Amino acid sequence: MEPSKRLQQAIQENLLELRRTKTLRPLPEDSKRIAAVSGASVAGAAGLREGDWLVSIDGRPGHECGTRLYAEFASRRHYLFYAHATGESVDLETSGVEIGVRLQPTVPAIVAHWDPVVGDPAALVQVWEAGEWEVLQKLSWMRCRRSRKPPGLLSRLSRITHRDTPALALLGAALWERGRKRRGMALLDEYAAEHAGNWPDAYLAVATYYLALRHLGEGYQHRALKFLRKSLNLHPFDRVAALHTELSEEPLPKKRRSWVTRPFPVDYDLEPLDVDPALERKVSLPAALRDMRTHQLLLVCLLGDDRGNEAYDDFVLRYLNYYTWLPGLFAGLHVITTTPERQVGEPWWDAEDMAHADGLPVAVLLDEYGHVPDRVHPPASPTVYALDSDGTVLHEGLLDPVDMWDALALASVKRPV
Repeated sequence: MEPSKRLQQAIQENLLELRRTKTLRPLPEDSKRIAAVSGASVAGAAGLREGDWLVSIDGRPGHECGTRLYAEFASRRHYLFYAHATGESVDLETSGVEIGVRLQPTVPAIVAHWDPVVGDPAALVQVWEAGEWEVLQKLSWMRCRRSRKPPGLLSRLSRITHRDTPALALLGAALWERGRKRRGMALLDEYAAEHAGNWPDAYLAVATYYLALRHLGEGYQHRALKFLRKSLNLHPFDRVAALHTELSEEPLPKKRRSWVTRPFPVDYDLEPLDVDPALERKVSLPAALRDMRTHQLLLVCLLGDDRGNEAYDDFVLRYLNYYTWLPGLFAGLHVITTTPERQVGEPWWDAEDMAHADGLPVAVLLDEYGHVPDRVHPPASPTVYALDSDGTVLHEGLLDPVDMWDALALASVKRPV
């Protein structure tokens, strides 16, 4: 979509220099892959596309770069990307703003740099999605053993020493795919029964997919479909959806209905917890919407019964980045909770304290009886809603940098400025 003049201006203010030159293809093991890019963003304006590679940031090799740049303030950043379609390097100088890409390691980078002690298990899911079964077995086994040595003849026979890890399910998946179905299913059953509750649902979705394959192999297609639908409700993996479509003419399971494109359902009027004399006695959503410019977003973060958690602190760090570099595009942040007290000893409010100290518009509001979450039914804590000046929800989720730029573009398209 074509961003408005106001959004185009913000993009150009943060895109300081752009150079494109023909170059040799970099090594995939030294790079990260762009998994998604917002077209109406700094990255989109630079011509970056899904599948292009990040080569370096500020001289640091791409594979070493984290995906949470918003957690480290910088007044200027230097990116080097490789554009596959043109065979060019994209040399990009920007402000410290999040440029609008979602990055993931390449499979060769995962293999080359996998650390079984501290490596992110989500990388193993990417190997599973790529169908690299031998690689998946090797890396998952190393994680289950917390050993940096690849499995040899004797080590393959040694016991798994760390079982409460998603790698147990992914090792089971690899064994199943490589023909050791009985051993693989034993690990998948163990993970689903004993460890899945300690980890995100995506890993249980993988295990549930193989439970479906077991039933399918036994000739119980109706049971297999039941488990495929359960897997898809946990996480919408393409492989699982494809098998469901192959086996059944029934539509894929419907996700919970989102509020996106609909008006936010509660005109709340709540008292703030913030000790800030500049705030009025109550904060009202209708009043906040009336004060907005038509190209702005108002963010509403629902915490439910939590006063904070790790994901909340991470979101507020992103908001600090967004508002610092794009201040005219955000009307503020309303955080709504039913719990007034912070949990003792937890570090989940560092970003919130920074936002208050820097004078950013953040209001933490007490919804003592939970009227807002009772009407909205957010899927998780936190859930962030990006609203335009009409109160229409443009985003529901965690508002990562791609989501943020996309929501700004939707606001600008609705009311061109």
